Amino acid sequence: MAVHTSVRKRARQNEKARVRNRMWKSRIKTLKNKLERSIEKKETDILSSLYNDYVSVIDKASSKGVIHKNNASRKKMRMTKKISSFTSAG
Repeated sequence: MAVHTSVRKRARQNEKARVRNRMWKSRIKTLKNKLERSIEKKETDILSSLYNDYVSVIDKASSKGVIHKNNASRKKMRMTKKISSFTSAG
């Protein structure tokens, strides 16, 4: 472990940020899995509410710096394409 107090403080800050980022990323992945399962099961009634939650969480994570804004945009677009292809085909 480092000797300098500033390095110790930085290590503490990094650990807190790591835990916080993991929480947000886990939330995003959980909602993504729920959305994909509802697409597979053809549950159109809950699809829009799940999608709105997914977009909201991604936007919040992006604004907090957990993920990059382009990454957030890409995730939203991919899910939009999945949903639109499902609704147009079904």
